[in-house]
Amino acid sequence: MGLEVSSIEEHTQGIFRISIAGSLDSDTHQILQNEVDKILKKNPLSIVMDMHGLTYISSAGLQVVFYAKKTLNKIGGVVLLVNVHPRIKKVFDIVHFTSELEIFSTVEELDEYLDSIQK
Repeated sequence: MGLEVSSIEEHTQGIFRISIAGSLDSDTHQILQNEVDKILKKNPLSIVMDMHGLTYISSAGLQVVFYAKKTLNKIGGVVLLVNVHPRIKKVFDIVHFTSELEIFSTVEELDEYLDSIQK
């Protein structure tokens, strides 16, 4: 299975959402990397990665997520993950990155967080 990256949009000024579906691995990570790079050129406040359709992530996929995180941290931005399947979350747990990421169970939970930081 390949990777589908869609719904790349500026949700609110400076907040970009990316929907990710399929397998994020060594064969497909460059697809997401290219889209992340396009967004980073726009100096975003945050990138929301909706992982509802993500079925697999490898170390190459993890590198893309953490590249985005590291780059945004330098300019005061954040990467937010939403709709993370328990299998995918377990991968983040195993590599001890869960504490370094903002992970939300639902879009509603994410929206509440975004509302609170904008007030």
